[in-house]
Amino acid sequence: MVNYNRLGNESTEFFSDKRYGWQLGLNLTAGRFVADDWFLGMSVAGRSNFAQATDQIVAGQQQPIVRQNVNLSVAIMTTPFVRRYWQFTPVQVFVGAGLSVESSETNQESTGNNQDVVPFEQRSNSLAVSPYLEAGVNYFLTNRFALQLSASTQSLPFSVAGVNTGLVYWTGSNRKAGPLQTRENVQTNRGNWIVEGGFSADNEENSYSEVPLMRSSVIRRYNISPSAGHFIRKNSVLGISIPQTYGNLESSDQNTVTSSRTFFWTVSISPYYQHYWSSTRLTPYTRLSVAYQFSGFKGASTRGNGVSAGLDVGLAYMLGRRFIIETSLANASFIYSVPLQSGFNYRSWDANLSVGLRGSFAVRYVLTRPD
Repeated sequence: MVNYNRLGNESTEFFSDKRYGWQLGLNLTAGRFVADDWFLGMSVAGRSNFAQATDQIVAGQQQPIVRQNVNLSVAIMTTPFVRRYWQFTPVQVFVGAGLSVESSETNQESTGNNQDVVPFEQRSNSLAVSPYLEAGVNYFLTNRFALQLSASTQSLPFSVAGVNTGLVYWTGSNRKAGPLQTRENVQTNRGNWIVEGGFSADNEENSYSEVPLMRSSVIRRYNISPSAGHFIRKNSVLGISIPQTYGNLESSDQNTVTSSRTFFWTVSISPYYQHYWSSTRLTPYTRLSVAYQFSGFKGASTRGNGVSAGLDVGLAYMLGRRFIIETSLANASFIYSVPLQSGFNYRSWDANLSVGLRGSFAVRYVLTRPD
C-alpha cells in the first residue's frame, strides 16, 4: 500500500497554514509448505509517516509569526509464524501463531522566527516483542485471487485486536491462472439500474474545563449516501450519488447554567461514469466522478462550498445475477473549498493519491431489465 496526501489552508487576512504529508507501507510474506497444509513463513511489515505543517499568523503583527512543525515516524515489524490450512472448496480456513518483533522511531521538531515560538525537538524509539495469533478465511474468486477476512491479536488470552479484509494473490505452480472464462454478466446489460448507499450515526460527548468556566458539548451526526446509476450501454454506467451529513452541536456552561444548540449540514451532488472492462466474473473497472458540496450552520452567516474530482481503478466480482462486489486498487482525488461569506478570504484544498490491495469493499445491487 502506498498513500500520498497533501492538505492546505490559507487566509491572507488573518493566518496562513499549509500541511502536507505522505504515508508508505509494505507487507511481504514468504515461506513454504513443510507438510500437507502446514505453512512455515515470515512476514515483514514496514510503515513510514511524514507530516509537515507551516503556520503563519498575520493579523496584528508587524512581522508575521511563522512556526513550522515536522513529524517523521518509521516502524518495522518482523513476524515468523506457522499456519495451518483447511480446504472447503471454494472456502479455505486457516489459523496461525508466531512471534512479533517491532522496532519504531519517531522524530518531532518545531521551529519559529519569533521568541514566542519555543523551539522543540524530541526523538524516541522503542522495541516491542509480543505473541502473534491469527485466524481467517479465504474465498477464491479465481485460481489466483482470493478474498480474505482475518482477525489477529498480539495479546494473551485471545482478544481480537484487528479485523482485516483484502485481496490475496496466490503464487505457485499448482495454481495455474489460465484465461478467465467469458460470461454474459447480466448485471451490466444495457437498461439495468444499479443502486447503492449507506447510513451511519455517531454520538460524541466532550467535557473540559477552562478556569473559571466549566463546559460540556455533545455532537450528533447522521450520514446517508444514496446512489443510483443506469447502464447506458453494455458495461457502462452513468449515475449520481448524493452523500449527506446532518447533525447538531449542543454546548452548556455549568457555571452560568446556559446552553446552546447549533444545527449543521453538508450535502454533495456527485455525478459519475463507471466502466467495466471485460465480460468475465472478475473484471477491472474505472470510475470517474466530480462533485459539488454545500455546507453550513443554521443561524450563522458562514456557508461553504467546494468542488472535487476523483478517479478510481479497481476490481469487480459478479455475484449471482443481482450483486456486484467491488474494491478500489488505486484512487486519485482533489478537493477545493471556499466559504460563501463576503470579506472572509479563506481557501482550503486536499489532494490524495493511494495505491494498494486494501480492505475497502462496496456491494452494489442491480435491478435487471425484464427479459
